[in-house]
Amino acid sequence: DTLLQEASVSGSESGWLEEDDGVRLSLDLLHGDGFAVVEAQMLRLCALLDPASTEDDVQVEALGDLEQLLRTHGAQKTNLMVHHQVLPLLEMLDAPSDLVVCRALSVVHEALTERERNSSAGDYTGYIGIVAPLADNMCTVGLLGKLLDLCGRSRADEEAVSVVLQATLVLNSLCWGAEPRIIQMVVGCRGIPVLS
Repeated sequence: DTLLQEASVSGSESGWLEEDDGVRLSLDLLHGDGFAVVEAQMLRLCALLDPASTEDDVQVEALGDLEQLLRTHGAQKTNLMVHHQVLPLLEMLDAPSDLVVCRALSVVHEALTERERNSSAGDYTGYIGIVAPLADNMCTVGLLGKLLDLCGRSRADEEAVSVVLQATLVLNSLCWGAEPRIIQMVVGCRGIPVLS
């Protein structure tokens, strides 16, 4: 149940999007100066996140929608993530479900990576670096410790392997794309054995 569903789009030529409750939003707001609309959408999705929840489907769907939101609004992700929702997202890395943890790691990776805009439609493709303010913020509040723990996990089943691989991808992106202080933080967290 996403905030804005494609199924409820009415009159897309007219430039309006209608939500299930009948509220109409200008498509210009979503793709132009609609930071407040995107921010509200993000806050709504993050409010659904609960690491203690047993409803994996709800958590995975909310995380998927959050990842798509960050990918679609790549130019705004720094403001969205620095001022909101870093802690709730990192708390999801403690969820009991490997599927939820893997999806949360995908969102973390999307939030941290800076992508090149492929077209005027707003699609971001081609990894070009790390968003430094987000990397600093996430590492300061505990991302590295969680990543190092996840990278050192037992690989007992396929879902556990997926978590380790996704955590490794995020850690690799941080180490190769970030500034030297991120590497210093990794060393400070005793991450050398994980990196080797």
